[in-house]
Amino acid sequence: MKCLDHQSTAVAFRLPVTTGSGAWFLLVALLVLGCPLGYTPAKAAPGVASSDVRVASDTLKISLDECVALALRRNVSIRVAYMDRALARFNFVTNHDYAFRPNVGIGLTGGRSGSGETSRVGATGGSDKVTSALNVSNRLPTGGSVTVSSNPWSRSRARSQRDFEDAVDQASIDRSWSISLSQPLLRGAFTDYGTSDRRKFTIGERQNILALKEAVMAEIMRVIRAYRSLLQARWNLDINRQALERARTQAEMSEKLIAMGRMPRMELIQSRSDVANRQLSLESATNECDQARIALLKLLDLDVSTRIEPVGELEQPVFSLTEQEVADTIRAHQPAYLTARLGLETSRIDLMRARRDQRWDLTLTAAYARTRTDLIPGDATRGHEWSVDLGLDVPVYGSDRRAQRSAVLGASNELNKAVLQFRKLEDDIRLEARDRVQQIGTLARQVELASAARDLTEQKLAFEREKLKTGRTTNFQVVSFQDEVRNAHITELTARIAYLNALDDLDLTMGTTVRTWGVILNENAPGRGPVQTASASAGVASPAAETEHESR
Repeated sequence: MKCLDHQSTAVAFRLPVTTGSGAWFLLVALLVLGCPLGYTPAKAAPGVASSDVRVASDTLKISLDECVALALRRNVSIRVAYMDRALARFNFVTNHDYAFRPNVGIGLTGGRSGSGETSRVGATGGSDKVTSALNVSNRLPTGGSVTVSSNPWSRSRARSQRDFEDAVDQASIDRSWSISLSQPLLRGAFTDYGTSDRRKFTIGERQNILALKEAVMAEIMRVIRAYRSLLQARWNLDINRQALERARTQAEMSEKLIAMGRMPRMELIQSRSDVANRQLSLESATNECDQARIALLKLLDLDVSTRIEPVGELEQPVFSLTEQEVADTIRAHQPAYLTARLGLETSRIDLMRARRDQRWDLTLTAAYARTRTDLIPGDATRGHEWSVDLGLDVPVYGSDRRAQRSAVLGASNELNKAVLQFRKLEDDIRLEARDRVQQIGTLARQVELASAARDLTEQKLAFEREKLKTGRTTNFQVVSFQDEVRNAHITELTARIAYLNALDDLDLTMGTTVRTWGVILNENAPGRGPVQTASASAGVASPAAETEHESR
């Protein structure tokens, strides 16, 4: 973007000393010498050079890349999303990695008891007891389960004594253990059913990561829009400030002309009205700039009293993707599309489980138990037992049977709806890809036309200044052309921002925003949060080029 800083030009020329219209023109020329003829914004917009940039010493200059980096560290929505992600990651590891790991439980009970009897021959007794239980259970991928139980530390000691007799002690140690197996043969059998829950947890984990990615991309987009809104607000503020200065200068000129009798006093009302309107516009622009600043600070979780100044240049990266490339990139990276495709897999699993649950409940159970009790003093008692059972449960009629049928119908209905929605999503992707490419092409042409119009307007202003030097125009006409140049720059800036916003919208649609800005999600280590790579600046400078790279 070319510079909008048109320096004040001293108009030097010689005129013969005459009266009438010549004196009138000389007066106008002398007044013009003290007035800036060009538009000199106090702070130029990104991509616009300025020789008169005044920024308060306590103002923080910040670029768009720095705003994104701050948002990744401080944005509340992103931090909340990573808190939820930490819990979801823990639950996934619990449900997926520990699905077929053994569950171990230990129980331990200890106690002491005693008794006494008073009669002709007194007797006392008591016992100490420790009872333990070790249980180990493990699910099998085939849908069955294995359970092992034992009493490794179970022992007891009994004491009894009668008057005038020796005490009798008896100790026992329980070394019994058992193992049991339960395996369904029809309903709930085989590995595809037994591992279906684990596959669903894997799908849920991938969907959760996609949701995290979508949340981060949405916040990045909000920060980008807020930053560019602040840019536009600052630009509008500078324009209105310069317009007020020109209106005051014009009012002063009118007062001098009225004092000289060259202008009727009624013309002063128009000048003062223009000053009042410019002051009102400046107040409105100041408020809009402050609101845009506060909106950005809220997204960055910074104190609202912080003074920030957007810096950087607006570049126009070249966009060269085709509709097919955009559609393919959407299918490869867009979270909504990938989530819908994973939802199809979940619906298919639910339908498979519902159909399997209609089968008869034929279950094989087997058990083996070994008992052993060691008596001290005394002999050990040993024993064992085993069993194999085959159970069959067939729901023939009633609510249970209809519930099974309802589950199948419901799962089939959900799958059919998911398929229809996915097909519609495919059609929407093709239409959206075409719309995005056409929109970006149109905006690119608008930028070129706005730039050409601004060049022509600047040339017209330069020509009008030359005419002013020779007395063939008036200062009012020059100021009017300056307004045209100002409006042309505003139009070009608006077109450039709209073009960049369209590229960012395409990035968001394709799901490549995080890679364009060099963001690493750290989805498997949510405690670290998202980070930005060192090469992020390259993606910021040319998001369209990064988008094209992603599609390839």
